[in-house]
Amino acid sequence: MKKFKMMFDKDKEIQWLNEMCRKGWALKRFKYGLYTFEPCSPGEYVFETDLNDRMFSLSQEYRNILEDMDIEFLCCSGFWFLVRRRADKGPLELYTDYESKIAQYARIRNMFKRTALLELIVMYMELFVYMEVRRPFFLVISVLLFLMFLVLFRAALTMDE
Repeated sequence: MKKFKMMFDKDKEIQWLNEMCRKGWALKRFKYGLYTFEPCSPGEYVFETDLNDRMFSLSQEYRNILEDMDIEFLCCSGFWFLVRRRADKGPLELYTDYESKIAQYARIRNMFKRTALLELIVMYMELFVYMEVRRPFFLVISVLLFLMFLVLFRAALTMDE
């Protein structure tokens, strides 16, 4: 089964993935909003996500650490990676102490802020192109980039909570 869903809150995404698993659908793959599920025993797995340690990829060292913890690496998509572990092995937490959890959310917030700023810069570039050539396509792209800026900026603000 495939589902398309844009999630910008890691906690809500993990809650949703765990709920899908309780219904008998385990995440198998993810790429830019497209989730691919496979049938499983209800509640067979628990899921977690985090930022890649190498921008758009996850290092072999980190993968080895996950494997040593009986955590199955599923996929990378953009800045993120997703993992799962059999639920009978206990809860899945990549960050167990309070300080490291705060640091994780700060990294996520900063990633959202940087990406939002990039969207805003590109939006202004598209607006300048529109003013020069007066083609509606560039105005539409500018509006979409501004909407993306708002979504990412809002996501950054929620990380402070």
